[in-house]
Amino acid sequence: MKIDSEIELGNDMGDEVEIMTVRQPRYSKEAFAQRGNAIYESQVRSQVEKGNHRRSVAID
Repeated sequence: MKIDSEIELGNDMGDEVEIMTVRQPRYSKEAFAQRGNAIYESQVRSQVEKGNHRRSVAID
């Protein structure tokens, strides 16, 4: 993942500060959707669609 910036977390009391790295997604939302659709079409569809019209499937 691409590191975009870092954020300091702490309070105004002078306590230790924790640095949290903010990461950018590896893929854009569009690319993520395209990859998901391609995987569904190539690996999942044939196993779940037959006889299951209008049903939902959860893929982890």
